[in-house]
Amino acid sequence: TDVDVNRMYHDYGFTSYVLSADQHAGASTLCFLKEALKYQSPKVVFIDVQSMSHGYITDNISAHYSYDFMKDGLNKLQGIQCLRGVNKEELLFRFGRYHARWEEIEKRDFEYLTVNRSNYLNGSLLYMMSIASTVPTAYEETDCTLDEIGYEDTKECLDNVLNFCREKNIECVLFRTPNSYTYAQSKYCDAVENYAKSEGILFWDFNDYHEENGVDFATDFIDGQHMSHIGSGRFSELLGA
Repeated sequence: TDVDVNRMYHDYGFTSYVLSADQHAGASTLCFLKEALKYQSPKVVFIDVQSMSHGYITDNISAHYSYDFMKDGLNKLQGIQCLRGVNKEELLFRFGRYHARWEEIEKRDFEYLTVNRSNYLNGSLLYMMSIASTVPTAYEETDCTLDEIGYEDTKECLDNVLNFCREKNIECVLFRTPNSYTYAQSKYCDAVENYAKSEGILFWDFNDYHEENGVDFATDFIDGQHMSHIGSGRFSELLGA
């Protein structure tokens, strides 16, 4: 919801796509990326580190969001197999999940197969409302690592994505969008920043720049974590620049 790639194309002329799912596990990022590279050849990949914090753990509903619309294949199989806390059989054979009406199946149940699933917003999701949110506290930076604060799985997932990007000669940039984050989230971002420094890659925590770049917590958010269409436009101008 925070990145409007259409706005960036209009303002700066480069093409991009938002490839993500609601509450997807960090481990899913690698298989999403592998699947994307079957059809596209990006020069730079931006990874929002918030989703990476989930590591390998998710729930069935979130996992369905991630994998139900991915084409069957090795990437999907590997992505599901690495998850924890889910019914993997249900994710692989999802027909039973959605078709309990055995005696009521109608023609319309199959019509979705002919629907054009092209996303005219190129993966962006725009919330056409705004709710005033709390301005984040400027917490003192901490010199911690992901391992030290219990994010060993996240580090492993980041390692896997970074190694794959290096193998494919793709620049990998980590970032965190503006939000009303807590002390725990701030500490997590500090650990990600230290990880990025150790790996020689960029990490942009945009909460560090929200004042100078005009992010307005009265209009730019819907819940303190997700940006409204106003905030998305403002942030996308900043990211594109």
